[in-house]
Amino acid sequence: MKISIRYQILLLTVGVLGIAITAYFLLATRLFTRDKLAYIYDLESSLTAIVAEEVRASVDSRVDKLGWLALSHEAGGDARAARLLLASDPDLLSVEIWEPRGGRHQQVLSVVDGERLSALNLSADELAEARRSAPVPFEAVAAEGALLQNASLPPEVALLSLAAPAPQGERVVVALLRPDRLLRIFARSPAWRVYLVDGKGGIVVHPDPSRIVARQNMASIPVVKEATRGPVARGVYEFVGPDGSTIGAFARVGIGRLVVVAEVPLAVALEASSQLARRSILFGVGILFLAVFASVLLGRRLTAPLRKLQLATLAMAQGDFANPVEVTDRNEIGSLATAFNRMGRELHDREVSLAEAHTQLAQSEKLSVVGEIGASVAHEVKNPLAGIVGFAQMGQQSATLQEAQESFKIIEVAAWRASEILSTLLEFARLDRQDHAPVDAVAVLEGAVQLLRHQLMTKQIGVEMAIARLPQVIGNAGQLQQVFVNLVMNASQAMQGRPERTLSVSARLDGERIALAISDTGAGMTPEVLARIFTPFFTTKPRGQGTGLGLSVSHRIVTQHDGTILVESVPGRGTTFTVLLPVARDASAPPP
Repeated sequence: MKISIRYQILLLTVGVLGIAITAYFLLATRLFTRDKLAYIYDLESSLTAIVAEEVRASVDSRVDKLGWLALSHEAGGDARAARLLLASDPDLLSVEIWEPRGGRHQQVLSVVDGERLSALNLSADELAEARRSAPVPFEAVAAEGALLQNASLPPEVALLSLAAPAPQGERVVVALLRPDRLLRIFARSPAWRVYLVDGKGGIVVHPDPSRIVARQNMASIPVVKEATRGPVARGVYEFVGPDGSTIGAFARVGIGRLVVVAEVPLAVALEASSQLARRSILFGVGILFLAVFASVLLGRRLTAPLRKLQLATLAMAQGDFANPVEVTDRNEIGSLATAFNRMGRELHDREVSLAEAHTQLAQSEKLSVVGEIGASVAHEVKNPLAGIVGFAQMGQQSATLQEAQESFKIIEVAAWRASEILSTLLEFARLDRQDHAPVDAVAVLEGAVQLLRHQLMTKQIGVEMAIARLPQVIGNAGQLQQVFVNLVMNASQAMQGRPERTLSVSARLDGERIALAISDTGAGMTPEVLARIFTPFFTTKPRGQGTGLGLSVSHRIVTQHDGTILVESVPGRGTTFTVLLPVARDASAPPP
């Protein structure tokens, strides 16, 4: 994709500033966030520890009251102590005393505050149902201490069950109470969600009373799982919860496996970081806007002279080297224009020299080929000359004019044959002109095979021709003939010493191109040799038998004709060279 220098300057400026602002933003945010997270971890850990202590103190105070009730009842007191206890704590709804009898615990005292039940729209039966929904493990309470459970009555009433062992004996005091006092402890922080769970992860106290009533279980939350099952009594844990990334902390209360859990969404905890990020982004956008404006002004000033240089470059690419760029500035762009004009003059001189060198190289390669086929041509000319001499001698001895005329006719045919052979050789050896015109490439290929016919016969190489009249191409007949002669000679040399020596020549139409193929049954080439066959001066022939320029020159000639040379070779089975040339647009019909 082409991008103008104006936009490159713009992209570079915006990119550098963007990277710098982004790096600053990321570094500042990272440092701030890291410090803020460390602070949040410490704060949340301290919060859970403080709340756990408050919960412990609140539960212990009630446990002490329940212990006093047990002592009063054991000393012979009646229900008055229980009523005093209910009056002293507005959250209490009922108190009960249970003692072991006959291997089971039986209730020996039960006092219910009827007014408070009426205020909550509860009946004694519903209160009994609440007790049954949270059965008290009396033996565990007597052995391990107080136990706080969720005994709520869905869908509206949130209740807790607190069981505590008597200071003396095996009695257990059970109280049903509302969680109002504990809710005040857990509803202090608007940012943190602090709640109390039991050893199974069930909600005991939560700022949202509906969760207490529903007896929601939080055991699936990673921080709760770690708090209830892990080996440590206090910790901070980051996890992905329903609200996304969340920082959680926990602290065990030390009463009945209760655990205080605190959660805060990471986005809420890093709200200050988010505000810093938003303000940094606004600042960065302003800086980028100023940079874009300055880059556009600078780009316009630079691209105007560069556009002129671009037009001159396009003209030079089309071969127009006499189109200098006007030098108006004395800065680096002016120096570039001066250097460009000098380069144009030097390229023009080098183009002329390169064309002359290529012509001389192709001609030298052609003369090298002429030298190789000269002996066979001389031998082929020798036969007609011998016939001319013999029939000339016979003509001198002819007795009649008719015999002499017959000898002269034979002499004429032999002389034309020799002349045709020499003309073909001279036509191949002459210096080619560089102009292109409609050419019958198939006829040129046939002429190349005809030129080397005697040499192929001498090497006992059979020729198989499978050609048809095809459309003309635009090119140079002499240069194409040189290509085909090189390919035929290479094929004949590749078959030396092979038991099967067959040269196959074919011509066919391949879409908008004609395909001229020359195949041999020679030794073939390895992939390593195939990769280098068009490299100048690379040859596999013995020293002194090749220049290494034949295929290189042929490849250049075919490329100049907008064509392609394809090579297929199998070691031990032979090689096929296919020359693909585009059909001339005004010569799509086969030549006559």
